[in-house]
Amino acid sequence: MRVGIGTKGLIIIIVPFLFQLAFISLLVDGMKEAERAAREVARARMVSGYTGAGINLVATNTSVAAGYAMSKSPRYRQYYFSTLEELNGILRNLESLMVHPHERQELYAFASAIRETTDYAKAIIDLVDKGKAAEALDKVKSPDTDALWGKSRGAGYQLIGLENMASANVDAMLTGARERLSTIVIAGVAVDSALMIIFLLFFSLDITRRISIMIENAKLFASKKALKPRVKGSDQISQLDAVFHNMAATVTESVRREKAVVDNAVDVICSLDENGNFVDVNPAAEKMWGYEAQMLKGKSFLDIISPLDRSLARQMFATARHDAVSVCFETNMVVATGVSSDAEWSAFWSASDKTLFCVVHDITERKRAELILRENEARMRAILENMLVGVSVSDEEGLIEVVNPRTEQMFGYTVSELCGKQLTSFL
Repeated sequence: MRVGIGTKGLIIIIVPFLFQLAFISLLVDGMKEAERAAREVARARMVSGYTGAGINLVATNTSVAAGYAMSKSPRYRQYYFSTLEELNGILRNLESLMVHPHERQELYAFASAIRETTDYAKAIIDLVDKGKAAEALDKVKSPDTDALWGKSRGAGYQLIGLENMASANVDAMLTGARERLSTIVIAGVAVDSALMIIFLLFFSLDITRRISIMIENAKLFASKKALKPRVKGSDQISQLDAVFHNMAATVTESVRREKAVVDNAVDVICSLDENGNFVDVNPAAEKMWGYEAQMLKGKSFLDIISPLDRSLARQMFATARHDAVSVCFETNMVVATGVSSDAEWSAFWSASDKTLFCVVHDITERKRAELILRENEARMRAILENMLVGVSVSDEEGLIEVVNPRTEQMFGYTVSELCGKQLTSFL
């Protein structure tokens, strides 16, 4: 069948036009997908950052209540309400970032655990305000204190783990989107080259030049380099280039924010390879341990852990790597200044990256406060036991709870015989 000139001309016009539309549509869809993935990564990492800050504030809130019970200083009481306000602000921020039902469930569990812990701390403060310091100290030393803190921390780490998994999945999607974009661009170049040879006379130099710029921008984007200026015009090519630049700007900004969060974090955020060597460390390492980030890279994390705790650290590393679970453990650190410090490690193994991602929180002050509390308790017990006068402590119903040895001598009864009975029954 003979094809007329008009039909040939129509084919020459329609074929390149349809190709351009399909090529542009695929690129726009791919870049929009990458842009959505980048926003999801940024959101997940903001959730992790706020959650980590919330965990730290819960620990501070509990420690402040204990400090108020021991010292009765108004400064601790004021600090309690300050941290409580910050926690409420963090929970509001987290609520605004939740987009999935399962995330909201984890956030509800975290928020409930926080409220239980802060209410418990408030109860301690209220006891001190009522003049019941001894009862407040008993409440501080109660196993419920550690249990509530552990519940808050566990719920927080559950939420962080969920977001880390989501972030890792979205990172994989983003990588796939980039690869698909590269594949689309390469395929588009191949087809475009063939059409250019066939329909060379029907392609303008302006279109060829702008497509070349877009291809170069795709390669620059894949290699994380600065893009060339936007293509001028108002057609689909210029619109596609504008979308591409917007997507690149969004990804660059999310990377910048992520780096800013990591670089300015109070806790050490680091990653270890499968041999336990540092791959990347944020600047907080220098402040916490006295080692510059570059000094730690390539060094085993066991080198900065006290020899007494290395066996535990090695075991936790192996557990996280082989079982692909989040682990949390405490160690004594060997810092550059020679001063002993304590740290709490929270780690998650990424099988796809073959990397252990860690957040290390300095708990030296908390450990010191716990030691002071134990020493004060021992000191009070020694004073009570060596007093020359009889001393007894009764509850609200008048039942004896505590007596010293002198009281036993005065009444001629043992502690077990006195406790739980009315003092008046021995008079």
